[in-house]
Formats: sequence, structure tokens, C-alpha cells
Amino acid sequence: MENTADIEKMGFQYVEQLAGTGHWKLDLSTNTTEFSDNLYRLFGYEPGEIDFAADDVLKIVHPDDKDIYINARDTSRKGIDMPDIKYRIITPGGEQRYLKSVTKLLECKDKKVLMGVTCDISSQESDLIKIEEKNRELEQLVDELASFNYAVSHDLQEPLRKIIMYISRIEDEKFRASSPISEYFERITVAAKRMKLLINDLLLYSQTNKHEHVFAPANLAGPLRDAINELSVQCEAKDATIHFNTMPVLPIIPFQVRQLFVNLLSNSLKYSIAGIPPVITITCTIQEAVQIQDAIPPGSYYIISVHDNGIGFKQEFSEKLFLLFHRLHQKERYEGTGIGLAICKKIMENHKGFITAEGNPGEGSVFRLFFPA
Repeated sequence: MENTADIEKMGFQYVEQLAGTGHWKLDLSTNTTEFSDNLYRLFGYEPGEIDFAADDVLKIVHPDDKDIYINARDTSRKGIDMPDIKYRIITPGGEQRYLKSVTKLLECKDKKVLMGVTCDISSQESDLIKIEEKNRELEQLVDELASFNYAVSHDLQEPLRKIIMYISRIEDEKFRASSPISEYFERITVAAKRMKLLINDLLLYSQTNKHEHVFAPANLAGPLRDAINELSVQCEAKDATIHFNTMPVLPIIPFQVRQLFVNLLSNSLKYSIAGIPPVITITCTIQEAVQIQDAIPPGSYYIISVHDNGIGFKQEFSEKLFLLFHRLHQKERYEGTGIGLAICKKIMENHKGFITAEGNPGEGSVFRLFFPA
């Protein structure tokens, strides 16, 4: 029996070493205390080298955590469960360790025993400190980005507004030269307007990356109508027709979904066939177990499809359409910055959804929005 008991004791001690724990036991009926060998090791000593019952251990408790340790020790001596505590020690070898201690009062007939367990949580605390440092770095980067956005939206746009304004005044003064000067002014105007458009689109893209998104249940018909109204001048200029059927009620970020429809509709209007009025049809269906991409599990989605009769595109370029700054057509022929569809992709990601594109040259295109049902 003694051999069996010794083996069990050795096994328990081995388990404590593997788990980085130690335990102690206070018998309240006899006022005797026992400490496991690994408890001593957690504090940087060999078994029996320190008297836990005295104040020896206070010498190695971190000065800022002594009150925590003393209050917990005094509470446990009264035979009362104490809340979990976390404190630091400085071992005799100079190593700082984070320890966590818990106690539990056990009662059986007339016997009361207070059990305590102490764990070495240094590695977890070290990881937590690193995470907190990274979070502080990220917060600093966010603040810097906010400052950058402010500079872009104010400081950089001001000279552009002045360039456009003064060129406009020169044209109003009927300044016409037989030399290429008038052509130069025209090119300056086009370049300035394009830079202004690029800045605005970059700001809009950065705003879709913000985490402070407020979702609200809304019928998608609302932001869709707002988008159509916003593009009314372009629609009239091209004699465009836009049809849509019943839209679902979904938890959305309303202003982002409005921007989503604005970008998709303006894309269809921009890439319409010359001399043919654009016809844009928006439909909604719901499908179960849709497989969008191989790496994404099938799910149920509301599928919003935006069809147009525009110039279309080669299907091999369908994924590149959503890359930032990517353009399929020359900027001299079609205005734009190559950011609009990238914004659409980001907005769908914010809604835990997806966007796909399908097209054929000269046969129009269809963009599909997959909102989780």
C-alpha cells in the first residue's frame, strides 16, 4: 500500500509540475498547513526552503501587489473563501512571475479544510501584455490615419479647388490664345478634377474600413431609391431606365448600402453603349445552400442582381474588377479612379456578404450581391 501511495503522490507532483501549479491545505480543526513541493518551486525555492505560514514570502512579492497578497492571506486564515487574486513575485534569481491563486472551503461533518491552488500564469500575462502593446500601436496608427484623412479632405483639396476656380475665371475672361495655351489650361482642369475625384474616393474607401458600424433593420428599397435620386441627372442625360422589384428587410449600415447602389448604378451608366439608352434591372431572390466560393461554406443568401445592357467585359477580368485602382478601360475614354467597385467589395465584407461580376463584351454585365439570409 505504501508503494501505491508513494506512486500516486509522485504522479500528482508530476502533474503539478507539468501544469505549472502548486497547492496548499489548511486544516481548520487542527490549524495545520501542508504545502506541495511544486508550490515552493513556483516561488523560486526548493521544497521546505521558505515558511509560507510566516511572512517570509512577503520578501519576494512585488511591492505594488503586497496588499493584494496580505488581504488574501488574512482572509484565508479565517477559513473564508477568497476571490481569485493575481499578483507578481520576484524570485530569488531575479525573475518576475505572475501567479494566480484560488481557494475553496471544503466541509465534511465536523472537519473543515481550506484548499488553495496557485498557478503560474506568466506566459499568458506576457502574451496579454504583447497584445495590449499591439493594440496601443494600432490605436496610434488609427489616430495617424484619422489625421491623414483630415489633411487629405482639407489641406490637399484646398489648392485643387483654387486651381479649378482660377482656371474657370480665366475661361470666363474669354482668354483665348492661338497657341496651345488654351489646350494646356484644359488639361490642367481635367487633371485637377481627376485628382479631386481620386481624393474623394480614397476618403470614401477609408471610411468603409472603420469599425464603428451601426447596423439597423431596413428595407433595401430605401437606400436603392436614394441612390437613384442621387444619380437622377446622369440618368436623364443618358435617358436611362432603372427597374427594381421587391427588396428584403435586412440588418444593414444604411449609408454604406446607399453608396453600394450608387457605385453599381453609376458604373452601369458610365459603361453604357454609345447611342443606346441604358436599361438597368435590379432583382432579388433568396436561395438556400448557395456555394459562392470553394473556400466558403454554403449558406442561405438574399441575392440582389444588377443587370445592365452596357459594354460588358471579358469574364477573365471579373475578379480584377474589385481590386483597388484597377481599371479595364483607359481613363481618357471613361472617367473614374478604379476605386468604386473596391468600395463595393469592402461594403459587402462589412455586411458578411460577397459580390460577384459576370459579363460578356457588348452584351452587358450583371453584378450579384450576396447578403446572408
